[in-house]
Amino acid sequence: MRAKIMILSGNDQAKRLAFSVQGVLSDLAIAFGHSFLMKEEKISTASVAEYGSAMTQEAIDEAKQCDAVLCLTDDGQGVIELAAGIGSIVCGHVYQLPEMLAQHSLLKSGTLPHGLIAWPLSTQPNTLTDAAVLVYGLSKAQLVPIREIPLTGKRSRDWMAATGSVAAQNGQTQPHLSDVNHVLEGLLTVPEEMGIVFATPSAASSVHAVASSLSGLSPLLFDTYWDKQRAIAHAVQIGQNAAPDMTNPFGALYAAAHMLKHTLRLTREADCLLTSIHNVLEAGWRTPDMSADNTAMHIGTEAVCGLISQQIELAGTLINLS
Repeated sequence: MRAKIMILSGNDQAKRLAFSVQGVLSDLAIAFGHSFLMKEEKISTASVAEYGSAMTQEAIDEAKQCDAVLCLTDDGQGVIELAAGIGSIVCGHVYQLPEMLAQHSLLKSGTLPHGLIAWPLSTQPNTLTDAAVLVYGLSKAQLVPIREIPLTGKRSRDWMAATGSVAAQNGQTQPHLSDVNHVLEGLLTVPEEMGIVFATPSAASSVHAVASSLSGLSPLLFDTYWDKQRAIAHAVQIGQNAAPDMTNPFGALYAAAHMLKHTLRLTREADCLLTSIHNVLEAGWRTPDMSADNTAMHIGTEAVCGLISQQIELAGTLINLS
C-alpha cells in the first residue's frame, strides 16, 4: 500500500517526537511491504511564529491531499480548525490505560476509566445546550466503535436518534440527557460504565479534564477526528518537558496505531504496533515522567521508539519466514 501521511508539530519538542514516530512508521512500512510518504507541516505555536496563525489554509489544503493526518502539539491550537477544514464532523477521545500501567490511575479502586467521549465540531441552535451531555450506558465489552454508528453530520438530535438505535440494539437502557455533574459523578464512581458520551465542546472539555486526571497519564490519551465513515485525523497533546528527548511518545504511538487501523485500514499493521508497544512496556521501559513505576527503567523518547522498532523488525522477519 502507498499512503501519504501528514505529521504536524507545534514546537521543537513536538518536532523531535514527530521524527521518532516517523522512524517507527517507516520501519513498520518496510516490515509489511508498504510505502509511507510522510510530509511535515507546522501547527500551533510553530505555525504562529512562521505564518502568524495556528493553522493556515495552505496546511489544510495539503492535509486534504493526504491519506492520514497526525498532529503533535503542547496546547492543541489549530487542531479543530484543521479537522473541520478537512471534513471532520465529530471529535472522539478514548480513555483507557494498559493493565501494566494501572498503578498510574488516580482511582483508589484500581478500576480504570475507559470509554469514548465525542462531540460535534460545531453546534447548532435549539439542540444540546453547553451544559448538557448525552450518556449511553454501554459496558466495556459492548462499546460500539464510532465508525459503526450511522453519522449524519446534521444536528445533535440526529446523533441522539442514530446512537439511540444502537444502544437499543445492544439491549441497554435508552440514552438520557444529563448535566455535566452527573457525568463527572459517574466517572468518579463507576467509570467502567461511562460508555459513549456525546457532548457540546464546552461540556466535553469538563468531562475531558476529569477523565484525563483520573487516567493518571494524560500523555497517553489522544483525540480522533471523524468524517461520516472513518477517522481522518489524530491529535496528541504532548507533555511539556524542558529536557531534550524526554517527551512521552506512547500517546503519539497509540494514536499512530489507531490511525493505521481506522484511517488506513491496516489492521495487521496496527496490531503489530500495539503488540510492540505492549512488549516494551511489559519489559519495564518507561520515560521519566512515568514516575509511578519505581522499578521501571527510564529512557528517552528516541530510545523508546528504537526498542519498538526492534520489535517491529522482528515481526517483519517472522512474516517473511512464514
